Amino acid sequence: MVNWERDGEEIRNHIDPVTGRLNSRPQNTDFYFRPGLTWPLRTTSGISFRVLPSGSIFGHKGPTAFVREPLLFLGIVQSMPFSAIIQLQVGAADEAARSYEVGIIQDCPIPLVQRIDPRIQELVRESIDLKRKMALTDETTHVFCRPSVLMVNEPDLVSRAVKWTTLAGEWTRRLSNLQREIDQLVAEAYGIPIEEWESLTANLEKIGFTSDEDDEEPEDEKAGMLTQPPDGVELSNAIADVLSYVVGTIFGRWDIRLAIGQRPLPELPDAFAPLPVCSPGMLTGPTGLPVKLEEVPPDYPIPIQWDGIIPDDEGHPRDLIAQVHRVFAILFPDRDPREVEAEACAVLGARDLRSWFANQFFQYHIKRYSKSRRKAPIYWQLRSPRKSFSIWLYYHRLTGDTLWTVLRNYVDPKLEHEQEVLTELKAKLEVAQKAGQGREERRLVREIQKQQQLLEELTQFRADIYEVASMGYEPDRDDGVKINIAPLHKLVPWPEAARAWRELQEGKYPWSTMHKRLGIGNRGR
Repeated sequence: MVNWERDGEEIRNHIDPVTGRLNSRPQNTDFYFRPGLTWPLRTTSGISFRVLPSGSIFGHKGPTAFVREPLLFLGIVQSMPFSAIIQLQVGAADEAARSYEVGIIQDCPIPLVQRIDPRIQELVRESIDLKRKMALTDETTHVFCRPSVLMVNEPDLVSRAVKWTTLAGEWTRRLSNLQREIDQLVAEAYGIPIEEWESLTANLEKIGFTSDEDDEEPEDEKAGMLTQPPDGVELSNAIADVLSYVVGTIFGRWDIRLAIGQRPLPELPDAFAPLPVCSPGMLTGPTGLPVKLEEVPPDYPIPIQWDGIIPDDEGHPRDLIAQVHRVFAILFPDRDPREVEAEACAVLGARDLRSWFANQFFQYHIKRYSKSRRKAPIYWQLRSPRKSFSIWLYYHRLTGDTLWTVLRNYVDPKLEHEQEVLTELKAKLEVAQKAGQGREERRLVREIQKQQQLLEELTQFRADIYEVASMGYEPDRDDGVKINIAPLHKLVPWPEAARAWRELQEGKYPWSTMHKRLGIGNRGR
């Protein structure tokens, strides 16, 4: 997101905190917010042009071309002949300068308009729609509706994944055919047979005319899009996507009515339309923004965890797994939630969902919400030192009061309960000792030791949360995920949090609200 409020007033007047000088110079602002075609400045995987929707701002690492017939020109620049022309220029350049600068793209010849077959536009439009249909199942996209296994109706999770894979495979093959048709039409427009372009491309690949610099193009969004017969990894990703979706519905991020047919799937907007504030799968209110408590319909199928906190605590009324089962009952009304859990765990290779969420979900989630150098998980796991207890937080509901709520409503009652359990075990031990029940006495001694260890662990967990809360912790989402999560580094099983905390202490982010509020850089800690 770019803060362009009041025509970019703050950005235009940005002062370097070190030099005290104006260091902002936005360029080509007359072209801001126009639709166009964009590409990555550097990439090791070959240049790739794509749609830049209207309402966007371009930058140096994502240059943009503005043309009158964007779909027509997208077909040309994304074709094999045009790619070969680019590689000839890039390959002839100095090795250290192998990047796709604006000048290189501008110098590439384009066929005369009257020689270009207008059918290219329809082929491109169909290609875009097919790619977006696959993206409907990727929760990190702007068109997400629901995960892949909820897009089809089959009796079990594996059958659903296989059926979706079949559909995606058909779309992928159609995409390949469309690309071949486009390549053929573009080759005809250039007046050079397609066979000669294919020969040139093959020779360029042999020579190795590709950039070996760091790839600045984000990775393709493949998670959740099964385009080949599912192997174990792809199948487990599909199941993990469902579980991630379930967590999102509990937090009120996703609208479960879209998954169960109470809301129809929306039509895809024009490819160049402005990006939506919320994807179609999100639970929104009348304004189109994320829904508020008072805006949720009284007949909404599931309760929402409005404080943005879910305990992984068996027996707790808001326990994570209990809530997952409640959502399973809505998504798969003809099946026992325990059967769905067993099937999911068989695919994931997990003993049960509790152990999977405790030990694997956060790492899956981090990977899912990482792209290139950007890492931005939105479901945060606070985990006790020996991994016996977890609290899950929803980043978008995080406030300055959240950690105090965690202590007051979840951790303190947990400690009190476990202390009562310890007291009961000690009372039973006294009875066993008086009765001379040696075997029972030894069992209870072991149970008491385990319970004492759990209490020590929970006490340390509480102390770590209290330390951050008492700092005056209050997140500012403009700081970004890594800075906001950094003070919780002792609690979050993610090395990036500890790294960001060290960088904060070293004064690397003096502009951040976290730095200013906590005075971290001045502590010398």
